[in-house]
Amino acid sequence: MLVMKINSFLKQFSCNSFVEIESVHLPDRDLKAVYKGMLELIAEKGWVGTKIAEIASRSSYPIADLEQQYATCDQLMGSYLDDLLLGLFSKAGMVSFTESVHGRHRDYLFDVFMCYFDLLQANRPIYLEMRKQLISHPLLAAMLLKHAYKLLFQAMTRANLLSKTTVQFITPLLLKGWNDVINCWHQDQTGDLSLTMKKLDQFLTQIQGYWNGLPAILRNLMRSAPPHFAAMHKSVDNNSESH
Repeated sequence: MLVMKINSFLKQFSCNSFVEIESVHLPDRDLKAVYKGMLELIAEKGWVGTKIAEIASRSSYPIADLEQQYATCDQLMGSYLDDLLLGLFSKAGMVSFTESVHGRHRDYLFDVFMCYFDLLQANRPIYLEMRKQLISHPLLAAMLLKHAYKLLFQAMTRANLLSKTTVQFITPLLLKGWNDVINCWHQDQTGDLSLTMKKLDQFLTQIQGYWNGLPAILRNLMRSAPPHFAAMHKSVDNNSESH
């Protein structure tokens, strides 16, 4: 029963759209002005009051072209957040774990997540406004869940601790803890984000428990798993060394 539940849960998150960071742009167009207009309108009118047509008008972008690519603000915000992740993981030291640079895998993950918050900081009121709308706007909630999954999956994969298959198993288990970190960041009024760093440190302790213990748990599950499940997860990482 447990294996069947895990299998079903993994299928939900196994598609490339939940794993890969996508950068979708219209031909010969730069969306920076569109993103800027979107953020300005959300700050002025809130999430509910922001419409694609208004964003196009604010950014002097052809309305038909923008609406053809992005039917809703949820989709446009998803594209913006994907571009943000692409920028994050292209920064020096963020591409992947390097022992000579980061020392420990945990330090790499801490740097990645704090750099992520640095990128969000200027627009923190906008992200808080979006989170207030989650219950009444399921498409927005789904987009932010997808974004969180991508961030966690990419960070864990680039930390070079576990196989992609194992990271794909772990990532859904981390979403609740990551949501707690995000909530702390929204409420953190300290100049140096010390409260956020403390919560992040607790979150990394949780992650460390998974990367130390989960490979062995998965191997035990595979002994009683259906053949197709075992084949899908045959590349369980044996790296359980503490870092």
